[in-house]
Amino acid sequence: MRIYRRHVLIEKLAAQGLEPYATIMPTRCTAPTVAALRSGNHRDDHPAVKAYHRMLVWDISAHTFVTRVPEKLLNPLLGKSAVVYLRKRA
Repeated sequence: MRIYRRHVLIEKLAAQGLEPYATIMPTRCTAPTVAALRSGNHRDDHPAVKAYHRMLVWDISAHTFVTRVPEKLLNPLLGKSAVVYLRKRA
């Protein structure tokens, strides 16, 4: 995964011939917002990717306060995702 600021992500998408026409930010924040794009390189066998995947699965299945409380407190302050609607240019 790669992390981009919203304006950088939109610039990269536009450079590839895609026309962004709307964005949605799940949180209303002024902090730097990041969005993730899956790159063309699929390195699912890399140890860091495997460890991150295990942590995500654990977080989803365990529902512990260790991750839920900080997430609830930080969600209004830190943008974690963005939705960008695009059209392919003719």
